[in-house]
Amino acid sequence: MDQPTTRRISVVDPVRRALDRVNKVLFDPFDLGKWFILGFGAWLATLGQGGFSGPNFNFNFGGGPSGGGGRSGFDGFMQEIHRYLPLIIVIGVGAVLLGLVIKAVLVWLNSRGDFIFADCVARNKAQVTEPWRHYRRAGNSLFLVRVGVVIVQSLVILVLVGVGLLLFVSLYRRGQEPSPAAILVPMGLAFLLALPVFLVLGLFLTFLHDFAVPIMMLRGCTCTEAWYELKGLLWANVGRTVLYVLFRWLLSMLIGLIILALVICTCCIAGCFLGIPYIGTVLLLPALVFMRSYSLYYLAQYGPEYDVFGPEGDEETPEGAVP
Repeated sequence: MDQPTTRRISVVDPVRRALDRVNKVLFDPFDLGKWFILGFGAWLATLGQGGFSGPNFNFNFGGGPSGGGGRSGFDGFMQEIHRYLPLIIVIGVGAVLLGLVIKAVLVWLNSRGDFIFADCVARNKAQVTEPWRHYRRAGNSLFLVRVGVVIVQSLVILVLVGVGLLLFVSLYRRGQEPSPAAILVPMGLAFLLALPVFLVLGLFLTFLHDFAVPIMMLRGCTCTEAWYELKGLLWANVGRTVLYVLFRWLLSMLIGLIILALVICTCCIAGCFLGIPYIGTVLLLPALVFMRSYSLYYLAQYGPEYDVFGPEGDEETPEGAVP
């Protein structure tokens, strides 16, 4: 779709339809077994979300009378660093590689789970095995694109860490003991410069999840093909897209406040249960089904070719979905 649509597109109307979908999928009738199956799909769909988290470094350069001599103590610290530098490098590289492997596995499961959960919501069926097989090609295609995003995020993190290390070494060679402010301020500026990159990547991942996944379900295409179609739709409706992102953020914040209020009102008992892997996801199913339904109903407003619910919006498999 290269031209702005003349259809009435609303960010508010899908809210009511999404709430009705939550009631239909989870409470009409209530089936505990269905909740646990849907919860497993939702749990897979939330694995590995977020950017790459690098290691946290917490250096404490003791000072003052009991700090071991100020500069001399710092020199001793640097001598120890030089002494064990090969071992530190090996451990560091190994930790990073292990972290990337774990991250890749989580992103792969998340990519496959995205289709499982979307299929369950769209068809109002609690299934895992069938959509896992049916959307294998689409899930693997989505995984490759998300891995590319993780690589970009990791490179940006490494650049930020590299800036901090260069400042650290530069101050040391000039005979100065690095202070927290001398390192954190330039790194903060570097982070501000990198912030637009993280924002763009975050929006890209949001559009993949909200819109590219249902397009792939309908077309049986790869993630690249779905993004090419979606890009034209987004550019032709920039104003609506911005409004959708803002309203989606507002909904997410409202749901977060409701969950926080629930945790506080139960004296953190609810928080303990929500913190349990998988069980917490099952308990959050109303919120998760709502947000998944909201994005699907919003996209469906652009025409029947974007409606994964089909003509009836019930259990039927969407026309054109992956067989």
